[in-house]
Amino acid sequence: MTNTKKSEFIARIEAEIKDNFSPAESEGPIKLTNQYFEDLLLEDMEQDSIDNLYGTIICLWDFVQQRSPKTPKVRVYNPNYEEHSWQSTHTVIEILTDDMPFLVSSFNMALVRLGHTIHFTAHPIVNIERNAKGELKAIGNNAAKSKIEALIRFEIDRISDLSKMDAIKDALIDTMDDVKHCVEDWPTMRARLADVISDCENVEHLKDDEAHAENLAFLRWVESDHFTFVGFRAYDLVQVNGETHLKFQEDSGLGTFRKTKKSKYDIVLNERLSTLACDRNN
Repeated sequence: MTNTKKSEFIARIEAEIKDNFSPAESEGPIKLTNQYFEDLLLEDMEQDSIDNLYGTIICLWDFVQQRSPKTPKVRVYNPNYEEHSWQSTHTVIEILTDDMPFLVSSFNMALVRLGHTIHFTAHPIVNIERNAKGELKAIGNNAAKSKIEALIRFEIDRISDLSKMDAIKDALIDTMDDVKHCVEDWPTMRARLADVISDCENVEHLKDDEAHAENLAFLRWVESDHFTFVGFRAYDLVQVNGETHLKFQEDSGLGTFRKTKKSKYDIVLNERLSTLACDRNN
């Protein structure tokens, strides 16, 4: 029953597209319609009119027409009939980028940090073929030249302040950079943890220490695909003028720590942490 009703919704949207586009022009938007609504809950579709669902697809079709290689794209707007063929009481956020893990949850957290309430989220994965300029050639195409792109859409409480819209764009672009760095550096961060484990296994004076053995067991468990590696920094433990310092190793930052604040370059340990780090009796 649910699938039948959902199919009826999609058929009505396709009919709207055919009424407003030529047969040749309607092929792409219809393919996008099917990909966008494929995993959407029927309850979400029922919240909107066919006019609004149609308008959503037309806006998305316009949005996917061009994207430069490896460059994320973000649009924030308030739909209205005159410009977008539909309207909403919410502000709409559209994101188009290379598909990778952690995107939706990371964007959710970024929007919440900015104080926005999220009313709707959609995250279809679309197969897209583009030319060298990033212009759309085909959608829903499984040919060798097509690539997977993540098309993510949020609806939040309506905002009219343009500076807040710009702040959303900036935050989401920064978030995508962080996610990209995490995904790219994931194998290296795991390798760094393996190095740490190996070094700890060879600390002679702790070989028979039960707490040390328990810590090593935990690190091995973490390294065995039980942890999401987000960032890594390496520090040297040094003593200067009676103080114990952690000195940041230049260019050691990985993941979200690729950009390390100057304030993190030299950390002075308090007495308790200094004793734990340097006293071999601990």
